[in-house]
Amino acid sequence: MLESAPVAAPESIWSYVFRVVIPLVTIAGGFFTYFVRKYLEERSVNRAVLAEVNRLITAVRRHYDWWVALTSRHSHPLVPFSYAVYKQHVKNVGVLKKDLVGAVVQFYGYLQFINDLQTRRKRFENGAHFEAVYTGSLKNFLELFEHRFDDEFKRQSWTLERQGTHTTWKL
Repeated sequence: MLESAPVAAPESIWSYVFRVVIPLVTIAGGFFTYFVRKYLEERSVNRAVLAEVNRLITAVRRHYDWWVALTSRHSHPLVPFSYAVYKQHVKNVGVLKKDLVGAVVQFYGYLQFINDLQTRRKRFENGAHFEAVYTGSLKNFLELFEHRFDDEFKRQSWTLERQGTHTTWKL
């Protein structure tokens, strides 16, 4: 004759909730929190880098206009363009929108080239040669980048404002 195994008492629904449901909800909540935090971080980095790009485009435009209006350029000091936000986040370049990464890297690379030209100004034997190279570099920079990010600024809901003879995007 077959003996049946002892039958365990049915578990209460609360035991099941405490052992299975609550841990699953906790894990799902942790994943949700992690992904929301990553999304907000990426959005913040994108906005910060774009705000700095906007500031630098405006600065280069005004600098270029000032530079070409000068009659005697050799005595005027040149101050390198600073970009602390990018330097802080260059290690996180992967969090930038994929359609912006290349343009942002080119933008800052070209800006660094302009900064390097400024620091090497005295190494040019001919001041007129420096002025031609520097003026051309500023002009090329503006041709390449002055409106390169406009679509992204619009997507960020920034507004284009006129400031005298210049325009700039406002957050």
